[in-house]
Amino acid sequence: MVHLEKLLTVVIPAYNAQKFLGKCLDSLLRAGQYKEMELLVVDDGSADKTAEIAKSYEQHYKGIVRVLSKENGGHGSAINLGIREAKGKYFRVVDSDDTVNPLAYRAFLKELKGIDSDLVITPFARIHVGNGEKGVAGKRSTIKRRKKKGKFTSVKIRDVEGTKRLPHGKNIAFEEAAKCMFVRMHECTIKTSILQEHNITLSEHCFYVDMQFILYPVPWILTCYILDLPVYRYQIGGKEQSVSIENMQKNRAQHSKVLASLVRFYRERKRAGDSEARLSYLAGGIAKMQAGQVQIALSLPVSGKAKKDLCRAEAWIMKRCPAGYYSNKKISLWILRASRYHLYGVAALIFRIVKNKR
Repeated sequence: MVHLEKLLTVVIPAYNAQKFLGKCLDSLLRAGQYKEMELLVVDDGSADKTAEIAKSYEQHYKGIVRVLSKENGGHGSAINLGIREAKGKYFRVVDSDDTVNPLAYRAFLKELKGIDSDLVITPFARIHVGNGEKGVAGKRSTIKRRKKKGKFTSVKIRDVEGTKRLPHGKNIAFEEAAKCMFVRMHECTIKTSILQEHNITLSEHCFYVDMQFILYPVPWILTCYILDLPVYRYQIGGKEQSVSIENMQKNRAQHSKVLASLVRFYRERKRAGDSEARLSYLAGGIAKMQAGQVQIALSLPVSGKAKKDLCRAEAWIMKRCPAGYYSNKKISLWILRASRYHLYGVAALIFRIVKNKR
C-alpha cells in the first residue's frame, strides 16, 4: 500500500479534456487548503493538449497536482491507477468535465480533518449544459441565480437518497444506514485503505463503471458520515456524455457487461456470507442498473427485436439475481412486468414523451 501523506486524494480521469480540465482544476485549487489534498490528473492517452495543460498545473502547484500519463484504457482504468497511486487518507473522483463548489469544498476539507469514517457522504449539484444549476442535492431550499443574458435559474436542493431520517454530522453504522439510503459516486468519499487493501478494480475499456466503484467496497465499509455540503457539480445534458441516451444505445453491450459483473459480485458476496443489509444494498444497485437496461430498450426504435431483447434481459436478471430483480422500485417497470411486456409499445411511447419534456 502507498504511504499516505495527504488528507484527501482527488483523482481526475482526463481523456481529450483540454476544453474543460483547467476549469475543473481551478475549482479545486480555488478552495486553498493545499497541504490537505493531492490532485491526481490521469491522462488516459489523450490526443489533444490535455497532458500539456495538466503538466502546466503540476509545475505551478508542485506537491499538489500530479500528472499520471497512460495508454487509453477508459474511465475505470484511470480510476484504477489513481487508487494505486493515491497518498491521501480519503479518496474521491472528480470527472474532468465537472467541477466542485470552491466554498463547499473548502468547508468539506476542514470538516474532513475531524472525521474518521469509512465513507463520507456529501450532496451534489446537477448542472444542465447551457441552463446553469438545475438541481442540488442537500438542504431543502430554493436559490435564484442570475445567469448570462439576464436569465434566472432555479436551484432546487434535496437530501441525498434515503438520508432524510438518518442522523447527519456523526458516525453511523453503515449496515443501519444501508437499509434506507443509496450513495451515488459523486456523493462518495471513501477511505483509501479500503480501496487499496481490498484491491478494488474497475472494468477497463468500458463505460458505466460508476456502480462498480459504489458497490465493490461495500463489504468492508463499517461506518459512514453524512455531511451537508454540496461539494460536487455534475454537468449533464451534453450528447457526448456516456449517460446520454444516444450513447447508452450505442454502448449498451458495455452497460450489460458492467451489470453482469455486479451480479457476479453479488453472488460471490452471498456465498461469502455477507449480511442481509449489505446484500440488499448491492441488490439495490443492481436494480438501478437493470432499470437503465430497460430504459435503453424503450429508447430504441419500436420493433419485435427490441421487445425480445428486453424480455431476454429481464429473464436473465430474474434468473441470475432475483434480489436485484425484485429490488426495483419503479412502478412503471412493475406495470410493464405485470403486463408480461404486452405494454412494451405503450411504454416506449411514454418514455419518449417524458424524455422530450426534460
